[in-house]
Amino acid sequence: AQPPIPVSALVITYCHKAFVAEALQTILAQQGPDIEIVASDDCSPDGTLAAIERIAAATGGQRRFVVSSTLRNSGLASNLNNAVAQARGAILVACAGDDRSRPGRFARLVAAMGVHEDGIFAVTTDAMKIDAAGRETGHEPGWQHGGAIEAMAFVVPGVATNGAAMAYRREVFDLFGPLDAGVNWEDQVLPFRAA
Repeated sequence: AQPPIPVSALVITYCHKAFVAEALQTILAQQGPDIEIVASDDCSPDGTLAAIERIAAATGGQRRFVVSSTLRNSGLASNLNNAVAQARGAILVACAGDDRSRPGRFARLVAAMGVHEDGIFAVTTDAMKIDAAGRETGHEPGWQHGGAIEAMAFVVPGVATNGAAMAYRREVFDLFGPLDAGVNWEDQVLPFRAA
């Protein structure tokens, strides 16, 4: 049997044709942990899936690169569930198809997670917002509550993380199972499960 791949980049896309190549290139350029890419498209009508397939083919099999699509356009939760079901990593890093990962992002997330430590099931980072032209438009905190991500923090209205800046241990998905189909705010549900 093949040893598990430690880190899975879950690239969740919908109508990201104009951005997905750059998003994937910033993941492929990451140094440090062994990273597989699991890209799941939610039946984009704009050719996003074909763009992902071109990038995957260009990697020449240098790393595990799974390209998938939902059976029909079914929303964020189903698309994320599709990616998680195909991922092998012990740590799952959220990546939107229109986001860029800065150099060192994955190495820092894995280090913060503490690969062999118990009790840490999610970590987040701050993010820089960008517009469609790639210009920086502002800063977004990864966790708006301060302190550790704890379950009781979620009793405060509006508490959430920046979902695109999160990393989770696989147990967050394995213990609770797939997200319900109607979930559109995974950046509240998944950190709560992790806590």
